[in-house]
Amino acid sequence: MKMNRGITVVATAIAMAVAGRAAAQGAPDPNAGGAVPAEPPAAVPEPTSPPTAQGVPPEIEPAPIPETTPMGTPIYTPTEPGAPPPAEPRWMPASKIGLAILAGGGVTDFTQQTTRNQTSVGGSWDVRFAVATRYWVGFEGSYVGGANSIHGLGLSGNSSLVRNGLEGVLRVQIPLYAKDTLLEPYLFGGAGWNGYRVSNVNSFTASVTTNSDNTVSVPLGVGFSVGYKGFMGDLRYTIRPTYQQTIVANQGGTGLSNWDAGAMIGYEF
Repeated sequence: MKMNRGITVVATAIAMAVAGRAAAQGAPDPNAGGAVPAEPPAAVPEPTSPPTAQGVPPEIEPAPIPETTPMGTPIYTPTEPGAPPPAEPRWMPASKIGLAILAGGGVTDFTQQTTRNQTSVGGSWDVRFAVATRYWVGFEGSYVGGANSIHGLGLSGNSSLVRNGLEGVLRVQIPLYAKDTLLEPYLFGGAGWNGYRVSNVNSFTASVTTNSDNTVSVPLGVGFSVGYKGFMGDLRYTIRPTYQQTIVANQGGTGLSNWDAGAMIGYEF
């Protein structure tokens, strides 16, 4: 009987020890401040696109329609900050090749000493139409003229030797540019007709044989043109060998060879 009671007491002690140990493992650690580990937050589901029917592509937004500008409205292209503005195109005449009309005048005299002894330095005039001023080779046609006072036996004190003519020349030129400015040196040569007449003649036996004459001329020279947006200026020196003259007495056929230097202004289109 006593033995059974002892067994019962031992079993009860073992059961109490096991229960106490289990309770100690489940109790919170006093050194941790009583904090209970938090559970991890629940995962938030990612948004998904609405389901589409199998085989049907999703809707595509239409591309925006670009705005149009009315005809005649300038379109400005933005440039990056600090970038240089786009270069403006160089001015060119409407004809593209360069057509010009010029007019002007200057001074003229004869090249042979004998003729110069009978005449004085006179004035000259020129009206010119130039073709292809923007190319290396051009052409021009001119109406030319001049007047020199002439003195001698049979002539009055106000007699003049007047020249009028037509000439055509070929120009070899170098068109240089400085923005809208044309700088063009050139050489030229050609052929022409010059008609002469003497005003106020008293006698045709001393200094002149007739009061009119027709000659053949060969104009040769050098010039320099400057143009700016259509407006043109021109400087030129011409020497003009002349043949078949008979108007000046005691002179050969080249007695009326002459030179002139002048300036002209005009417009290029």
